[in-house]
Amino acid sequence: MPTHDSGRQRVRVDNFGPIATADVDLRPLTVFVGASGSGKSYLAKLLYALHRYFGIRRAFKRRSGSATGFYELAHEISDLLGVVQRFEEWLADESKPIPPEVITLAREAVRGVGTGIALETELGRIFAVETIRPLILRAHDSATIRLDHTPLGTRDCPAAFRYHFRLNDAKLDWQLDVEDDAPVRLERSGDFWRRGLVPNFFHRRSPEQSIDGGVINPSALQHVLADMALPSTVGSLSEAAHYLPASRSGGMETQQLLLRGSIRDMTMAGRRKESAAPPLSGVLADYIEGVLIDLPTKPTDWGEGDRLAREVEQTILGGSVRVEKPENGSPRVLFRPAGWEEDLPLARASSMVTEMIPVAVYLRHYVEAGETIIIEEPEAHMHPAMQVRLVGALAKILAAGIRVIITVHSDWILSALANTCRVTALAEDKRGDLAGGEVSLSPDQVGVWEFQPDGTNGTRTREIDLDSDNGMYDAGYPRVAEALYNDWAEIHSRLQDD
Repeated sequence: MPTHDSGRQRVRVDNFGPIATADVDLRPLTVFVGASGSGKSYLAKLLYALHRYFGIRRAFKRRSGSATGFYELAHEISDLLGVVQRFEEWLADESKPIPPEVITLAREAVRGVGTGIALETELGRIFAVETIRPLILRAHDSATIRLDHTPLGTRDCPAAFRYHFRLNDAKLDWQLDVEDDAPVRLERSGDFWRRGLVPNFFHRRSPEQSIDGGVINPSALQHVLADMALPSTVGSLSEAAHYLPASRSGGMETQQLLLRGSIRDMTMAGRRKESAAPPLSGVLADYIEGVLIDLPTKPTDWGEGDRLAREVEQTILGGSVRVEKPENGSPRVLFRPAGWEEDLPLARASSMVTEMIPVAVYLRHYVEAGETIIIEEPEAHMHPAMQVRLVGALAKILAAGIRVIITVHSDWILSALANTCRVTALAEDKRGDLAGGEVSLSPDQVGVWEFQPDGTNGTRTREIDLDSDNGMYDAGYPRVAEALYNDWAEIHSRLQDD
């Protein structure tokens, strides 16, 4: 469970995939709309890669020449050993004060280390490419990714932490700019903490430069502080993300035909060159392994996930989902319609059911508060009435502390979102009899971005605000309906003339 405040994360992307420029503030519910092929899934997958890059914080490695500033700052502390001892007391008892010198050291520590899992490698895995060149917009030599994080309570201030990534033909370069007064929080998380290496790790003697007669290993102290401070530099991106790609139903129907070895062999990472199997994207491989192969039979210890899964089952699926694991074999996902005494084979279930079952499965077995679930086209194969119910379920997922990113092509979804935001302005006694009035979202919890073509130069994003006059998110769908009506009227008129 996360203990930090997510604050505000702003992601700007230039010349990445089909995207010329995307500038997006990540909200608790972030919605991408736009034409097919405009880059919605590209950006969603990039965000998933960033979650994995920042979230899997094992094997921190020091950047070349980066330790100098940390060593110098540590040497300037007159009683470093005493400071470290008070830090250890805080590690044992969070009610004790944390020395301000430790916060200063942590701020310097994050300037000088990067995660050992390279973003370049993760991008190659996610997009199933052997080099990052195919991820750069055509006719351009490089792409850039910028992440600005403003901690909670400082939203009107400039970003305290700014990550810059630059992709070119040869490699990916990055740097982190940290404001001198950037608020840093230390969390009991990260790889060193999970492995029980804090605080003993930074007491190890080392042939490197040492402090206080070799009692403190500065390199290890830098790594521990950076590991514990990282969440405060990226907010929600330090937490796990779970990606549910489009066409989820196909995987559900063929689950028993998919073998662990073949799935792993088809990913780019570690794939043998002589293999004839086409590469799977990392998001599809992760999804198949998560929902079909490695799926646990028990829900997470966080009880809210089971409650949210039941909400999806009752309001949308009209039945229950469970996981059964044979003594020898992979887990099986089973569905039983309400009122039935036997299971319905997924091959005979509706496409809507097999598309939505993974959402219930992930909520029950994987996703926890503070984490992010990314769903491509959650409205697939859904009747409009069910799409409206889906928005109500999404509002309850947000209320439980889970962040959501969706890509959609549905005006029903946007209209239901608009109503769910507008109902917030009503007093409780004036919304009880409204359809969906029991759930609401604050408008600042929702961000809708449209991906718009820019000629032959890729696409650009624009934020669609909730229109205060008509109470809608205008993504252009009403204009399509208007054009259809005008065509109908013209056809009708000509038929009357005949």
